Amino acid sequence: MKNKNEVINALSKEMDKLISEGHDKKVVQESFYDLLGGLKGNVGSGIVQTFKKTIFSYFISKLGIDPKSFMGNVLSNAFANVEFKDYYRLFTDCNFTTDILAKTLLESFIDKFRMQAGFDSILHTALKEVLVETATNTDMYKGLSGKLHGFVCPALKGLTSKIDIEPLKKIAR
Repeated sequence: MKNKNEVINALSKEMDKLISEGHDKKVVQESFYDLLGGLKGNVGSGIVQTFKKTIFSYFISKLGIDPKSFMGNVLSNAFANVEFKDYYRLFTDCNFTTDILAKTLLESFIDKFRMQAGFDSILHTALKEVLVETATNTDMYKGLSGKLHGFVCPALKGLTSKIDIEPLKKIAR
């Protein structure tokens, strides 16, 4: 965990340095995300997910939610499992949201048991990511996703009727 935080801190400092040197903030941020997004396969995906989860864990801790609690894990994993451009889809595409929710629940249960067993290294996190990616192709996972569909779709309709999600369109590419 310490090494992961050091890498993320170093990347953040490099971004801040480039911005302070006068480089356009948006260009620096987009280049950074393009770099991470350009990594291929489960390894690249795992790095991006780990980075996003670490960032979001920081934010939810500021809201008073323990990032290592089950709810903290669910929120962090959901944030990590969605690409920036797809946040709008979370509110508008029921099938997409149901699949993300099923994956997030599976991942959060694995995280819960992993943390209880004391497996908190970056290697254990990477192994968990590979396990989750593999499990998403099973019939059991697809069954869970199907069962969530009846709950998620009406909830999305209710939520989008109450809040304005148009600002999320701006980050969708």
